[in-house]
Amino acid sequence: MREIKEAIEGAVRLYLKNKEPVPEPIKKEHFKGNIAYRTTSERHYNIARVATTTHKSVSKTIDDLIDIGLERLRILPQ
Repeated sequence: MREIKEAIEGAVRLYLKNKEPVPEPIKKEHFKGNIAYRTTSERHYNIARVATTTHKSVSKTIDDLIDIGLERLRILPQ
């Protein structure tokens, strides 16, 4: 844990030294879970077909598909 704190402090010092804005941490409580999403009618149809065959809602199906993509990008633990 000490190493993480030192790395963060070092990064902040570097931002300040370079006269760059220090990024604000992302806080989970700022996210409500609502995302407006537009897509093509073809993709909507395909997602709805998957949702129907898996007996899930379209929202849950989109969540599952996003999770698969994030896992492939190694953003989520597998």
